Amino acid sequence: LDAYAGRASHGLHSLLDGPAYKRWLFQVQTADLWQMIIIIANLIHGCLIAFESQTWATAGLEEGTDPLWVKMVEAVCISIYAADVTMKMNYFGGWKDYVSKEWQRNYLSLIALFGFDWLLSITGLCPLRFSRPCRLFILPARHRDVRRLAGCMPKMAVKLFDTFVLPLFLGIAFFAVLCGRLYGWMPGAESYGAKHFNSIARSMHSLFLLSTLDNFDPLVTEAFLLNPWSIVVFLAFICSTSFLLMSVALGVVFDTYFEDHDQTVKDEEKKEKKSLGKAFEKLDVEKRGKINWQEFREMMRNLRPHDQ
Repeated sequence: LDAYAGRASHGLHSLLDGPAYKRWLFQVQTADLWQMIIIIANLIHGCLIAFESQTWATAGLEEGTDPLWVKMVEAVCISIYAADVTMKMNYFGGWKDYVSKEWQRNYLSLIALFGFDWLLSITGLCPLRFSRPCRLFILPARHRDVRRLAGCMPKMAVKLFDTFVLPLFLGIAFFAVLCGRLYGWMPGAESYGAKHFNSIARSMHSLFLLSTLDNFDPLVTEAFLLNPWSIVVFLAFICSTSFLLMSVALGVVFDTYFEDHDQTVKDEEKKEKKSLGKAFEKLDVEKRGKINWQEFREMMRNLRPHDQ
């Protein structure tokens, strides 16, 4: 079971010769119920922002303090995070072994940041709640699947810049120059051009909003009333940005995620095979290179006594 869970070095089997309390801490900290408690605490911690004073108010621009119950609930959430780290640190091998992994160092740093921010707030030394933007980072820091998803974001951002952001910027710049020229000399379009296309920056701003179809009615309808052929220009722009480039962006996100997922599966298979090899060596006490059915049945009966 430790091998399948990827815990060949720090699983329950490695704690059999140690104190019983370490096995108990392991079972509690890895239980599904405790994982759910962490998720609920993190969601509550993030939702507390809606009940806290605004940052600009607590910064001294306007008098404002958080309600006492909000501070107490936040303290409970931070205590749950701290208990999670304390339990794993106790059975994992202590401080040095715990901080040897990068994601665990990041997780511990987040909790320390939350605790320091809460302490400064409760004492009134610094009413500015600077840790608010980091509250939901507990989920990717604590849970493996969310952490893997967050890990592929930098790769996704680089590919999106090359295949989506840069072409979108060039497309908007091209149509901005084109629209500025068209509506700069078109008779009767002086006020329309001055409103939407009086400069390159203004033109790019109007067209960027149009790429999201946010200002379709005031921009396209008014241009159509001035000249029905204007619909050709805006239709070409919408098709090349809203439809074509958006489809490319979705394809890049899809491909990048599944490339990362395939690599993760391969890495997990290697780790699982290595762990299963260690587990097999432990089970093959006679060093015969195989385990007979009777030994396997006895092992499963001890591991899963309720699944007879």
